[in-house]
Amino acid sequence: MYQLICSSYTETEQGSVLRNNWIEAVMDDNRMLELIEKWQLPNDFRYPGKGSISDVLEGKMDIDNVIIHVRIVRF
Repeated sequence: MYQLICSSYTETEQGSVLRNNWIEAVMDDNRMLELIEKWQLPNDFRYPGKGSISDVLEGKMDIDNVIIHVRIVRF
């Protein structure tokens, strides 16, 4: 099981502005692949080991000018 620590940001001329923070529970690898594709996250990252957390992954959301930062925690 994984938990994704997510933060979304609006990109403005002055820089990035925080929109929202949330935790997404991911129970299986298929759901993880869906989110990687949906948010356009890099797919060449290294999954964390049990009890570890990944580096920050940056992707894009379906909303114009909105990026997402994701960290993966494995339990």
